[in-house]
Amino acid sequence: MRIKNEHPVFIITGPIACGKSTFSKMLGEYFGATYINADTIGHNVLIELSELVVSKFGSQILNKNSIIDRKKLGSIVFADKEKLLMLESILHPIINKKVENIILNTKNIIVFEVVLLEKTNYKNIDNTIIVYVDSPYENIVQRIIDRGLSEKEAVKRIESQSEIKYLKNKSEITNIIIENNSTLESLKDKAYQLSKDYMK
Repeated sequence: MRIKNEHPVFIITGPIACGKSTFSKMLGEYFGATYINADTIGHNVLIELSELVVSKFGSQILNKNSIIDRKKLGSIVFADKEKLLMLESILHPIINKKVENIILNTKNIIVFEVVLLEKTNYKNIDNTIIVYVDSPYENIVQRIIDRGLSEKEAVKRIESQSEIKYLKNKSEITNIIIENNSTLESLKDKAYQLSKDYMK
């Protein structure tokens, strides 16, 4: 289905721990935009489809309260590409539908943060500006470690999304590349400048 919307949809993508969320929220504030986070929607979908997910991955992904432990599930799927693809095939169609409904019912500029751009239906959305946020590899690894994972686990997470991090033609499919390679204030300045450029 073609999603026809009058207002711009800024799709913010890039590798894990590159600063997408920080940049997206800054940009959203400058625009006064509606903010959509695919990961947050994904968390809710995981809860909705928990029975199906447990049937596919087993009870070992549950915590002591019989709720899916995302860290346990992550340790399984990020170590096995086939299992990761299985999980994505369960979650992404529902995530995409929910995102489409938000866009169709929003009369406002939208900032849509997403890691796996190719798993979305972005090509069917009108008036999109795709912004790729990038960051030095060592910075990404350290941010993931700071979230409580080991260096080995951090590398696995990055490699599972390597088609985004090392996408050779990213400049061809994205409209803007933001380099998050300095301070938080510098990133804020880039968000402000982008908002000013599109508000002219």
